Amino acid sequence: MDAYRLLGYVDWLSQRPYSFIHGATGELSVDQAAQVRRQLAWARFQDGVPVPTDGALNYTDY
Repeated sequence: MDAYRLLGYVDWLSQRPYSFIHGATGELSVDQAAQVRRQLAWARFQDGVPVPTDGALNYTDY
């Protein structure tokens, strides 16, 4: 899911070193070596369902 979302932004992200897009699994960026980096979103399980922690991404927004 994140790979598909990232396709349209690879060039844009590679030209902006401190930019990122929100993905389903965290914040996605491209570093100077053209490698995709992901900052994971923290969550905790509540009744078997992952719930984003305070300040984390909300997967229902995507």
